[in-house]
Amino acid sequence: MKREHVTAITLLLLLLMALAVSHLGPGGGLGRVAKDIASGPDKQPKDFYLGDKGDGGSPPYSNFTFSPTMLKTYCPVALLPHDPGLVCAKVPAKSVPIHYGQGYQLVVWFRGFYSLVVSEGPADLKVISGINGNAPIKAVKPLLITTYNRNTSVVFRVENYGYGNVTVHFGIPGRLRILKKTTTFIYYSYDFKATEEYRPGYYPFFVLSSKNGRHYALLSWVALLRKPRVEITSWPSSVKGNGDMNVEITGRVYFDNGSPAPPGQVVLKVAKSKNSTEKVSIGAGPVKNGTFKVSAVIPAAMAAGRYQLIAYYKSTMAYPSNSDPVLVVKRIPVISVVNSTTSGDSTILRVRLHWRGVGIPGNLTVFEGGKAIERVQTDRKGYAVIKFEGSKGKLTLKYSGGTYYEPATLTVSLPVALSPGKAKGTVEGRETKGSSKRLLLLTLLPVGVLATAYAVSRFRRNGEIVMDSKEPEPTAGEVEVKLKPPRNVFMPGECFEVLLNGERVLKLDGESLGRGKTFRLCLDEGFHRLSVGEKEEVVWVCGPREGIQRLYETSLIPLLPGGSSGAWSMTPYEVLGLLRDRGFPEEALMRATELFIKARYSNHTVTEDEFLEFAAIVEGIRGEKSAGK
Repeated sequence: MKREHVTAITLLLLLLMALAVSHLGPGGGLGRVAKDIASGPDKQPKDFYLGDKGDGGSPPYSNFTFSPTMLKTYCPVALLPHDPGLVCAKVPAKSVPIHYGQGYQLVVWFRGFYSLVVSEGPADLKVISGINGNAPIKAVKPLLITTYNRNTSVVFRVENYGYGNVTVHFGIPGRLRILKKTTTFIYYSYDFKATEEYRPGYYPFFVLSSKNGRHYALLSWVALLRKPRVEITSWPSSVKGNGDMNVEITGRVYFDNGSPAPPGQVVLKVAKSKNSTEKVSIGAGPVKNGTFKVSAVIPAAMAAGRYQLIAYYKSTMAYPSNSDPVLVVKRIPVISVVNSTTSGDSTILRVRLHWRGVGIPGNLTVFEGGKAIERVQTDRKGYAVIKFEGSKGKLTLKYSGGTYYEPATLTVSLPVALSPGKAKGTVEGRETKGSSKRLLLLTLLPVGVLATAYAVSRFRRNGEIVMDSKEPEPTAGEVEVKLKPPRNVFMPGECFEVLLNGERVLKLDGESLGRGKTFRLCLDEGFHRLSVGEKEEVVWVCGPREGIQRLYETSLIPLLPGGSSGAWSMTPYEVLGLLRDRGFPEEALMRATELFIKARYSNHTVTEDEFLEFAAIVEGIRGEKSAGK
């Protein structure tokens, strides 16, 4: 072979080697391709994990497996086949969010932390992530959702161990600044405001840093989405009755130009005000062609009053939005005789106007033989005293109704037979026996107050508690009320203890249970108030699905920085991330989030065991807070 031919072949081989080296990945190997571990419909992706570093391959909780690949790309990250230039093209990714079950290959050329957004429906997103090698750069939120003309900051942190030359690759211009430095991390913020010139969609947010000549990367996401308007077009301005009440609510979701919003979901809630932390979910339904129609249920335990009816819209392709007209709930109250005293020809009745044990101030008119003989005013707790010159006959008590209550009537035969049966009456033509509250079990401890327990039980008939008019006043001093187990949501049939810091009078929904230090209660389903003097605790008794949601809203959400303000617009994974950053245990938070998502968004059966597991997790997390960890 001629020398010039040998020289040419040698040069060609050197050129090929140079090209190969130009594509070498971390650690001197070729690039790596990430594949989702969950590839079948029965293998749901796990929650994202920002914890331990791996020395190679995948960390214990990674959603991805990383393996060498011969695939070539001109960009450091490529999602194939729809986005061959994921980072180089400064436009939204065509493949993101990835539809659940859809295959993909994420080609990575550097060690680092990589996230992808998966859509499990038109309104449900999940972030899945993996670590290739190790990950010195991590995002505070792997997915940040924003809208137009809004000041937005993407926060990430870099280990403070000699990593330098931090570079951001992002499709929307902004400013990179250092938020703070600690001995462990340097926190960066990338600040921007997107104008209408930028297309809506999911933008890759890529950060690159280096140490000792080796590059490390972060891939997180920013969803720039248009914010639609939500309008409830048909709803009852008021509903009246007792028990659950069915209502039908329709509306539309649209953009400013009139075009319909993309498919999603509307969740309907009611609250005393839009900013209230006490919101009650009454229904949910899909949004199709920009419209929705939801068959909602006003729960039996919801008190009468004026509420905001809030329709929360969410979609994978639109910014969350809401609407809030007014809904008035009117209830049918009860008039009941609490106590009766007869002296000669005179009768003194102590009566109460209430709904589910909540007293109602109002006017009662007393009739005898169809003629009005007296008008009395109930106090703020619903009590009034009626004096009648006579010991026999019939009296009719009438309440004409109010802003939030329907009329009610009670007919009393004198003398009042308080034992063994309570005076019966009618409410809107139906027979009633006063309060419908049922106390299944009541135990007062210690033994020294059993006499008081007997005094209370003497007035209990047909599953009711009748208030003793001679109840003692609470002892002086600061009142402490503790529940055991330490939560305010319980299953039907589940008993709990009320622990007081001294012998005091405990009231259940305004009715006295007597004096004691320890009370054991088993309550019916619904909303209940426990009070000692001015101190009050709220308790819900409900099924496991609603119970998990209640505990989440009342026990986990308040642990967020700044409390529950703005929590309604966060995804469960954003809540998880914020609580994790506050130092709460990540593994427990991950499991609690899984259970909440199942209870809140799925049609799968939620068991009592799952509620008790969720409750135990919440008790442990809140216990760490109490311990100051």
